[in-house]
Formats: sequence, C-alpha cells, structure tokens
Amino acid sequence: MGTTCTEQTAREIDLGIRGLLKDAYARARTLLEQRRADLDTGARLLLARETITPEEFPALLPVAKEPATYNLVDAAK
Repeated sequence: MGTTCTEQTAREIDLGIRGLLKDAYARARTLLEQRRADLDTGARLLLARETITPEEFPALLPVAKEPATYNLVDAAK
C-alpha cells in the first residue's frame, strides 16, 4: 500500500527539511531583530490599551510594497 524509500533517500529528505527550517529560523530571527523597535512600540501600546483596532495597525507597521515570497526550490539548495 504505502511507498517506502531507502535510508539514503530518507536521510536526504531529512537534510533538506533541516536546511529549510534552519533558513526559515534565520530569516524570522533577522526580521524580528530588524523590527524590534516596532515590536516594542506595539507591546507598549497593548500594555496601555489591551487592544488595538485595525485602524491603529497602519500607524505601527509600514505597508509592504511587495508581498513576501519564499522559494522552496532555492531554499533547499
């Protein structure tokens, strides 16, 4: 019923997934470090008000000019 793969194939898949996760973690960490001031501002606002309305979001975060993309093929290399 199920398809099996060799240990070598499983190892290669494992390494590929680990690479993707390592890259995604590094990108997320970099983004959080770059936006630390914005995160702190948002946290202070939430502590003061407990809620933020959708209208208040533009004041916190600049609008991205292009949507973020992630190419899985390039990331696996």
